[in-house]
Amino acid sequence: MVTANDALALLQQIGRSDITITDQSLMSEGKLNSIDIMDLVGAIESKYNCIIDAELIDVECFESCDAIAKFIDKVLA
Repeated sequence: MVTANDALALLQQIGRSDITITDQSLMSEGKLNSIDIMDLVGAIESKYNCIIDAELIDVECFESCDAIAKFIDKVLA
């Protein structure tokens, strides 16, 4: 099971160390943009050796570290 801390580590890996584990509404408040999402998807694919189907990608999946962790679990299921 992927944790919020795992998601935070991926965000830091793509250079977003300004985001904290308690931040919410990352997409809707503009803290993450489409380039960040592309980078994050690439980091997820590399770390977990998977390919993410574009149909699974939804803005709501990237609103918080918890949401990102749940998204990764869904991809890996």
